[in-house]
Amino acid sequence: MENATKALLMAAGILITIVVLSLAIFAYGRVSDYYQTKQRNLSQEQIAAFNNEFTVYNRDDVSGFEMVSLINKAIDFNQNEVFGASNTENDTAQTQGYTEMQIDVVIRDNFSYYGETDDGLFDRKTYEYKGKNSGSRKDLSTKIEEMRKLERKATPSDLTKLTSYITEISSGEETVGTITGKNYNVSISDIKKYADYLTFKRGTFECKEMKYDKYGQIYYLKFNQIK
Repeated sequence: MENATKALLMAAGILITIVVLSLAIFAYGRVSDYYQTKQRNLSQEQIAAFNNEFTVYNRDDVSGFEMVSLINKAIDFNQNEVFGASNTENDTAQTQGYTEMQIDVVIRDNFSYYGETDDGLFDRKTYEYKGKNSGSRKDLSTKIEEMRKLERKATPSDLTKLTSYITEISSGEETVGTITGKNYNVSISDIKKYADYLTFKRGTFECKEMKYDKYGQIYYLKFNQIK
């Protein structure tokens, strides 16, 4: 009788243990599902907020000033590892696997840039910003950074003024010093490049294509210059 009682107590103890473990596993699963759902919702909210910043450029009257801002946004995103930009779409602990932002800009064929025939900023018809692939002659971020460096050598207002005297400076009739009253260390090539930069910023561009990665996040935009 005593052995039977012990057996019943042991069986009851095992049953209680199984029930407790089952409840613990169930509770863990519910908590885990909750946090996974919460994380997915957060990611979707981040993607929606991100896309909203870029869908505003999906129109046919984007100014060159806005194009510069767009490229800077893409650069900021691609350098922000916390947000998850990646050259691959493989999920890791450090990244959500989002594809890097890419921007393509097609310069209008009959639009006048010094670089078409001389040593201006643009010497090709299509330029691109492809993530961290900086340094390429076709890389837009390289062109913009070059102009930022030039603006640290001379003020934007003086550089803009100099672009109106390219012919006079080229012929030797005027110098940078006589025009601005300051001895900036800028060459005629620098001034032509800045003239191209101003022409670009004053232009109008149409968004022709927008692509989304497997997470539904925008990663590619293509623009044609229309005027």
